[in-house]
Amino acid sequence: MRRLLSVLVVGFVMACAVGPAVSAAPPERQMIGRFMGQTVVDFETQRCSFVYQTFSATYRDASGDTGRFRLAGCVEIGTGFTYSGTLLLTPPGGVQVTGTVAGTVYGTTPPFPCAAPSGGPASLQFTLTPDTGAVITLLGTWCPGETQRDPILGVLSS
Repeated sequence: MRRLLSVLVVGFVMACAVGPAVSAAPPERQMIGRFMGQTVVDFETQRCSFVYQTFSATYRDASGDTGRFRLAGCVEIGTGFTYSGTLLLTPPGGVQVTGTVAGTVYGTTPPFPCAAPSGGPASLQFTLTPDTGAVITLLGTWCPGETQRDPILGVLSS
């Protein structure tokens, strides 16, 4: 009996230490990197029914290499504020990728605090879809201020 118990205990410990070979659970999102940049709002252009807005930022990946992205599109008023437009992504390798962006701009508590007091920070939740077919999630904070160039910060994940 002791031998059987010993075999079961050793087997259990080895199974826990090694873990399963294949997981049936979906993979968790991997952080690509943190970004910092700025956004510019243009109420004068006729491209959009409400406002034309661009987001430009750089990000640093896990290796410490720097990439950048630029989003250009329209904010529309409907159920909340929706954003849609184009994406230009330059990963650390330097090969530019184009695509689309869509998401929401919320006036709720943002996921990251602003460095300086701002006039009501907003949270950003965008899906970036490069033409390569990959999907990137942008979760960030827009910190409106006194100028037309406001800071943004957050994370990109895939």
